[in-house]
Amino acid sequence: MFQLRILGGFALQASSGTATPSLPQRRAEAALAVLAVCGDLGCTRERLIALLWPESDDVHSRHRLRDALSDTRRVLGADAVLSTGEQLRLNAFVVAADVLAFERARRSGHLEEAVQEYGGPLLDGFHLDDAPEFERWLDGERARLARVYAEALEQLALAAERAGSWGAAAGWWARAEEHDPLNSHVTLRHAQALLAIGDKANAIKTADDHVRRLREELDLEPDREVVVAIERLRSAERPISVHDPFPVLPRAPQPPAATDYSGTTENATAPLSVPQPPAVRARVRRWAPWAGISAAVALVGGALIVARGPTSHPAVTHHPRTAIAVLPFQNFGADTSYAYLAGALHDELLTQLAKVGALNVIGRTSVLAYARSTKRLSQIGAELGVGSIVEGSLQVVGNRLRVNVQLIDPETEAHLWAERYDRTLDDVFAVQSDIAQRIVAAVGATLTSTEANAIAAAPTQDAEAYQLYLQGRDYQRRAGWSRSNLESAQQLYERAVALDSTFALAHAALA
Repeated sequence: MFQLRILGGFALQASSGTATPSLPQRRAEAALAVLAVCGDLGCTRERLIALLWPESDDVHSRHRLRDALSDTRRVLGADAVLSTGEQLRLNAFVVAADVLAFERARRSGHLEEAVQEYGGPLLDGFHLDDAPEFERWLDGERARLARVYAEALEQLALAAERAGSWGAAAGWWARAEEHDPLNSHVTLRHAQALLAIGDKANAIKTADDHVRRLREELDLEPDREVVVAIERLRSAERPISVHDPFPVLPRAPQPPAATDYSGTTENATAPLSVPQPPAVRARVRRWAPWAGISAAVALVGGALIVARGPTSHPAVTHHPRTAIAVLPFQNFGADTSYAYLAGALHDELLTQLAKVGALNVIGRTSVLAYARSTKRLSQIGAELGVGSIVEGSLQVVGNRLRVNVQLIDPETEAHLWAERYDRTLDDVFAVQSDIAQRIVAAVGATLTSTEANAIAAAPTQDAEAYQLYLQGRDYQRRAGWSRSNLESAQQLYERAVALDSTFALAHAALA
């Protein structure tokens, strides 16, 4: 029996704890890791070849895969990798992989066991030369597993809060903050738990350290609602009682809109608030970093609404979750040279989602009418006939890109999924591809292998060429079809093609 640890690096040991001779090929280690992540379903030979030997022809790549499998079986045993035709699978009775234990514990609801298995980012420090498909696969799986780990920690923390075990909650939130130190939602929940056990000094220090990290690492100021929450934290005169209801987190004010004070029931789990008019709370809450509060809380809120029973209101038409409207993204950055990115990211996300046959995606022209709308999401959803609405915003500071995106049930305004991405500008495609895949999963749609590849495949490996293409798209789509805009678009496409002559989208746009 061998122990394979790929969460936090790559390590292979015999069950006795003695070091196992390393596999002679780096790609044999990579193949072993891919099979471990694929789990019981396994992976086809064709997929492994595409990931690990993309530069070779079919004959040579299959020969190299055979060599890598022979090396693996020689070191670990003939039954270490099972083969059924084209399908390969890691034998869990011979090789016990931490990633498999992590996934199984999570699926079975043993979250404490799951988080103990997570030793760090998938294949941390592992790199293959001349294997860009493997690197993209690794980035995606690494991000997915990191999210699953973060969600497990949050569920454990919330469960401890519900049980009144504030010390345990503070411990889980501390681990979540260590995992994602730039997440304001996690940091303030950690501070809140510390305050609940009477440790106000460390609660304030936790919040202050978070603000410092935002400034030093991202050169960003905290969102206004975070600042307000921290001030509330400083002024707290007593520890929170386990019987106290959590007030609503304050939201950043938006430009004045139509006076609609119909109000809405807020999420009772959000901490540290000051009162605001109901319409303001209802409209601006979608932009707060607190959108990451777990889907379980949103589902509970939805269940409470249903439990209230019939009312005198007319029957509501329930549109399918797979009917989606992606509202125009908002640009919150001060640097106007990157203003095009909000529209470009919106357009490309629409294009990505339109590739999925199981989805009904509302067209760009229809959703542009809601760019600055003050209508409630329930009204927008009814008018467009959708069961899911995507909202997003972005901010660029220097070379750093921050994207907030949320998938919302328009009927209940509950968050189905939310994420914040803090990346570099070079990661624009990776961000939009990940958003598309997460949305598809959140609405319960199934991707075919062709669709999955189409969403994940980067149109170019040159990040600068891709940004030039997006900028060109912005000029080309501007209203009026003016000659100057079209000439600017042409020049940007030509520059993109000059950087990458194989960039098909840029060639097509130029044509």
